[in-house]
Amino acid sequence: MFYKNLKKFIKKFPPLWKFLTWSMDCLIILSRLKDVLMMMILLHVWPEQTYRFSTRKLLPRKENRFSKESKPFIPYVFLADKGSNIAKMKEINVIGRGSSFNLNNLKNNVRKGIYLGIRSVNLHPEKGKLENYTILNGEVIAIELLGNQKHIYIEYQDIEIVATFRSEVEVILNSNFELFLDLTKAYFFDIESGERVY
Repeated sequence: MFYKNLKKFIKKFPPLWKFLTWSMDCLIILSRLKDVLMMMILLHVWPEQTYRFSTRKLLPRKENRFSKESKPFIPYVFLADKGSNIAKMKEINVIGRGSSFNLNNLKNNVRKGIYLGIRSVNLHPEKGKLENYTILNGEVIAIELLGNQKHIYIEYQDIEIVATFRSEVEVILNSNFELFLDLTKAYFFDIESGERVY
């Protein structure tokens, strides 16, 4: 309440309001320059901490965010022009334990074929605590260092897969690499309609 009243009062004096908004913009620019400078320094000194000064840390307003409790349904569909030339694998073997992933939900679609969609951050270099996963064994064809993380390009059945790992994960170029896909974070799409089936 006080802030709104103060804002109304200051707006009555346009030169003062203009000066204050200009000052605020300058402070934001200086803050971002400081963040970029810190990122450049940390990239060479302590790469794992570079993310702390990311200039993309500004969040949307509270009314534009999803709360953790609401668990909104976000529809996933393939765009026809994007889904036509997606590479296909002949088969993958899936290991499923626990109730978080049920293979029976995919039974009806397996004969026709399904697309599996997964984010690169949900591909792991080791099994860890994963209960429902599949393993892809491919050749590392490229490694891209990006500060506190790295992108690993793996060729599996003539398909290029990109995985995002922490920068300290050791990966050797042109070597075989086991990739663990977290199936609880995967999305399955009908191969004909492009609609999400699980």
